[in-house]
Amino acid sequence: MYKKTKNKIKGQISIFLILVFMVIFVLFGMTVSLTMFVHDKINLQNATDLASYYVATKQAEMLGAIAHNNYQIRQSWKLLSYRYRVFSNSARTNATASGVNIRHPGIVDNWSSFYGDHSVYQPADMVGTDKPPRVCVGSAHLFSDIANVDNPCKTINFSTSYIPSVASIVGSLVGGINSGVTAANTQIAATCEAVAYIDWWFANTIYGAHKLEQRDRRAIIRALALNLAKPISPDDGMKDLEGGSVFEGARRTFIYNLSESNRRLLLAAQDKQPTIRFLNPLEGRDPSDWLKEVYVNAGLPFSHFTTSGSGCAEQLLFHNNTSNMAAILSAPAAQQYKARLDPDDRVLYAGRVTIDADDLYNVTVGVEKNPWMLVYNKAEAKVFSRPLFLGKYFDPDGIQMDAIAYSKPFGGRIGPWYNVQWPAGSDQSSGGGKTDPRLPPRVDLSSYGTISDFNDETLYPNYSKYPGDEDGLITYASMVMAGPTIGWNYTSMPTGVPPTATQDYYRAVYSYLGADYNDPLAQDFDNTSEPWDSFNRRMEIAAIAPDAFDMTYYSISPGYYDYFIEDKGINRPRLKNWLQAELPQFVELRGDLGSHNGSEDMINYDILDQLRIQDEVLAKDNGTYGKPVERSREPVEWFNTDVDAFAAMLTGWNKGAEPMVYDSADSGSMDDLFAKCLVTIVDDNAKPKIPSECLKGGRFGYSVKLISKSYIDSDQNNGGASPGNIINPL
Repeated sequence: MYKKTKNKIKGQISIFLILVFMVIFVLFGMTVSLTMFVHDKINLQNATDLASYYVATKQAEMLGAIAHNNYQIRQSWKLLSYRYRVFSNSARTNATASGVNIRHPGIVDNWSSFYGDHSVYQPADMVGTDKPPRVCVGSAHLFSDIANVDNPCKTINFSTSYIPSVASIVGSLVGGINSGVTAANTQIAATCEAVAYIDWWFANTIYGAHKLEQRDRRAIIRALALNLAKPISPDDGMKDLEGGSVFEGARRTFIYNLSESNRRLLLAAQDKQPTIRFLNPLEGRDPSDWLKEVYVNAGLPFSHFTTSGSGCAEQLLFHNNTSNMAAILSAPAAQQYKARLDPDDRVLYAGRVTIDADDLYNVTVGVEKNPWMLVYNKAEAKVFSRPLFLGKYFDPDGIQMDAIAYSKPFGGRIGPWYNVQWPAGSDQSSGGGKTDPRLPPRVDLSSYGTISDFNDETLYPNYSKYPGDEDGLITYASMVMAGPTIGWNYTSMPTGVPPTATQDYYRAVYSYLGADYNDPLAQDFDNTSEPWDSFNRRMEIAAIAPDAFDMTYYSISPGYYDYFIEDKGINRPRLKNWLQAELPQFVELRGDLGSHNGSEDMINYDILDQLRIQDEVLAKDNGTYGKPVERSREPVEWFNTDVDAFAAMLTGWNKGAEPMVYDSADSGSMDDLFAKCLVTIVDDNAKPKIPSECLKGGRFGYSVKLISKSYIDSDQNNGGASPGNIINPL
């Protein structure tokens, strides 16, 4: 019988357990490795997003600087309109002429009665129809060279006859009388010729000042736009505000935010390093491709006084009327003024309307942003991840991972379109009416300067003060917005009254030579230490300060110089560091209208200072004629009303009540921040890097967001007319 023997093979369970453990270990390792790989992939995408976001923040800053300089062109246009419509007609002192009320509404005896009067002020009654005001500054209270007894601007259609000679019937007495008559008639002719030149000079001066101001701002806008059109690369690429490389800053952001495993091959062979590149859809684009200049034909009517054998008579002319210019400039009485006011014909040149070979001299009211040309960037990143286990099996040098990110600035406004619509395929806005109904006709360069009807009222400067404003400065209420400068200068001058137009304005064009600090505002040049302490200057600042229209359509920086150009408080040069070298030789990089480069105290004068002066000048109980121009940052000075003008500019996108909480506008939490400033900067030496002086609350200008490829490819972009695709997709 067969005898069963005992099985001596042992350890099968152990071997099985070892095998199972190895499988589990491999599965566990692969799981951990795969998890690490997924983590690296997520980390790569996050780092790429942040790098793209970084680039977009630098694009946003450049767009903010462009928007603010575009707003400075708007302010320059408002200054021209104010000088023409309000100031240069304040010599109209007669109550009526031919039954028409012609007295300037700002005359002291009745200016306050015109508050809220929105009827139209049209004192220039020519050829039987009402016309807008004409430039006429030939009176002593506006132009100190004119004798107190002479004011041919006091009425409309002024005329005076020469005094006739006395017949020879009284013997030797006749000679003396006729000698006096001749002297009187000579004085009449001299005054007539002098006022004709002064009116022409003033019209050309204020027009030329805008021409040069918009020239300089356009040059700055163009330089900034050219920077935005550079490649985002290490070699001669796009720069940030400090002049540093945008690419290098974005690359460091990318590397710094990579995980350790993604950075592990940083020092390996060149082809295995983490790399990132950026694509710029504006690269190589001319600024005019996406920032379209709004050229206008514009000019000023002025009072010309002609002499003849019978006397002196007023004639309405256009400031650039070449057929009469020679007679105005060559009159004997005009030569003494020309030698002082325009010795080398700069006012004559600046006041021209004809097209200029240098396009920057052709007059615009700013630029409009093409909505079909998107400002954004694309980031493409690559790393070689080498997670445990998985990397060894697939590629010992690492597994390649790729990521793509898109981001763009949003929320800011460079300025309004000239028309309310911008059809797809058009290179400029058109259709739907004008955004600002009071602007002159828009023209292209082929028809620039071609004016057939000098009596066309639409050519004369004006602007809307709020969206939909159809009147602008043509109403009595608008004319008296600076009533004190007219009334006080006319009859009841305060003690120590500031200079008249002769001193205040005669360098408005010559200031752009650089010697006078590129300051076109009225200045008291008799005050050699503080020429900006000028009454007329304060009135001009009050006139151009931001209004409802400006805050609706422009991104306005409350502290432009301190943030964008140079912060002297903490010695942080920005655009001043490099952009000046990119500008034409005659253009000075400077602050807002009101800044004065000849003074450390006034070089960074800005919008906040403008608003403070406006508040002082327009105050009902202001005392004499306003406080001196000075910079102030104490909140009590400009946070003194329920609806504060500064806070009204803080209309950018805001985070919610807590950090990283972005609530919807209807949730109520944003109401605490939107268009409000809860905490402001008081100490200049502790300024953070923010583009306003509001530490907590609203903000202004452009924000930044990540976008998708589908957003770029969408056919739902809109120019106010119909949807379509952008013209620069990547």
